[in-house]
Amino acid sequence: MPRSYFSPTTPADLPAARRRRASLAVAGAIAMHLLALFLVARFVVVHFQQQKAERTQIVALATVQHLAPKTVPQPASPPLPRQSQQAPQPARQAQPAAAPRTMGPTKRPRRSRPHGRTPPTTSLDTAQQFVARQEAQLAREAARLNANRAPLSMATSAPDPSSFQRSIVDSGGVSRTDYAEAYILPLQHWFSGGLSCYYVRYAAAFSQGGNEKGEIPWPVCYPRDHDELAHGPYPHRLPVPYPQPGYRLPRGTYLTPFMQQIYNHRPV
Repeated sequence: MPRSYFSPTTPADLPAARRRRASLAVAGAIAMHLLALFLVARFVVVHFQQQKAERTQIVALATVQHLAPKTVPQPASPPLPRQSQQAPQPARQAQPAAAPRTMGPTKRPRRSRPHGRTPPTTSLDTAQQFVARQEAQLAREAARLNANRAPLSMATSAPDPSSFQRSIVDSGGVSRTDYAEAYILPLQHWFSGGLSCYYVRYAAAFSQGGNEKGEIPWPVCYPRDHDELAHGPYPHRLPVPYPQPGYRLPRGTYLTPFMQQIYNHRPV
């Protein structure tokens, strides 16, 4: 007669039943462990992704906060005074190119009268200072020579033929022979053919007393190979030269007494 499921287990069936229950227990334990491992792994992965997303968001927010310009309130500036509108200036017209300058006495320096008027200032400070120093030296030399020839002075100086100019001076209707020692300072220079020409200033001291300074109104010219004013030191101690033969001053030219005497006795 077949045995029912609910029939009592015989001693012979006990090992097989135990093995079956043990197998089921092992399979259940393995399934529980696998399920627990799956849940733990899923939890770890989800948690890691959430932390990574939070770090990325924090870094992004920090970067945005670092790059965003920080606005600082500025104090209100006082209103500027209204400037008057300037009239529009006319546009500059193109000027024709200047022709090349040729070497020559294009403009004669202005002559100063001997009463000591100060010449107008120019932008050439260096040249002006140089001329001022030379004029001061001329004045000192003229004063020294005048003091040596004063009536109360015991000093005597022999005239140097190379530095004295003889002229006839008419004083009060009385003619006398007077000597003048002159110092010459060049102001402007140019070449004219075989000549080296200058406009110069002079300071003269007279043997009978007195001195005079001014500008020689005519060009002072020397041969190119024998230029008395070509080299320093300045001023030069030279005779005052006559004008070139045939030279005539323009009408109305001012002449000091010394220059008038030399011009009147120029060689024709």
